[in-house]
Amino acid sequence: MAIFACGYILVACFLSSSSLSLSSTPTATSSSMVAIHPRNTIQTRSSCFTPNIRGSSKKTTKRYSTTLFQQQQQQKEQEEDSASRSFASKPASYLQITNGKGQQHNQLAYIHEPGISPGVLFCPGFQSNFRGNKSKALHDWCIRSGREYTCFDYSNHGESSSSSSSGGGGTIGRWKGDALNIFDRVTCNPEQILVGSSMGAWIMTLVATERRDRVVGLVGMASAPDFTKDLERFIRSNEELANQMDGVGYADVPTLYPKEEGGGTYRIDRELLAEANR
Repeated sequence: MAIFACGYILVACFLSSSSLSLSSTPTATSSSMVAIHPRNTIQTRSSCFTPNIRGSSKKTTKRYSTTLFQQQQQQKEQEEDSASRSFASKPASYLQITNGKGQQHNQLAYIHEPGISPGVLFCPGFQSNFRGNKSKALHDWCIRSGREYTCFDYSNHGESSSSSSSGGGGTIGRWKGDALNIFDRVTCNPEQILVGSSMGAWIMTLVATERRDRVVGLVGMASAPDFTKDLERFIRSNEELANQMDGVGYADVPTLYPKEEGGGTYRIDRELLAEANR
């Protein structure tokens, strides 16, 4: 009986010393609380440690997936931001336009990004330019999707030059000619989608009627066909503007946009209104 008791004392001492030596490791802190029998210790460790390992693996996988998604989102945002900055600072190319005598008549500013078909050609609005928010958004989308993109400024708009003696904007017919020059000489893919903003929607429909074989889609944003009729009524209803139009052949029509944003006044030529009515 004494020998049996001594055996349990020795086992208890062994477990006690084992728990003290194992307690130095973070994973064995629960072993000092188990029963005396060594088999219970093994079973308790097995049932205690296995769930923790599995749970930790799941949490690690989830945390890794979240981190990877965040990294991908950050990379995407950085690429979009880089594309936007590059568009704003990208220098324009110039298309030389000659008159019937072969002499240089005008320079059309444009930006062209090669890519897959169908390409996208953006026609801006009246007194607008190709560096506006709509054009930038289209440019960035085309860059992300690898699609061809072309945008330009009409004569006497934005970065294009002008030969107008009055400093006016020109006519619908002339701007249609500008768009056709860009369409024929700058765009590359045989199929093109035309996107027009405001007056640009009018221009794109005129281009589409003459290039039916290459135009596969039309997108109008705040389309303003025949906006010249409203302009003419407004000028005739204002005595000061009507006298200016009759006296010098143009009228400086005030706008809702501040001057620093390209507003202030728009110079409307008599020729613009007369041609649009024909």
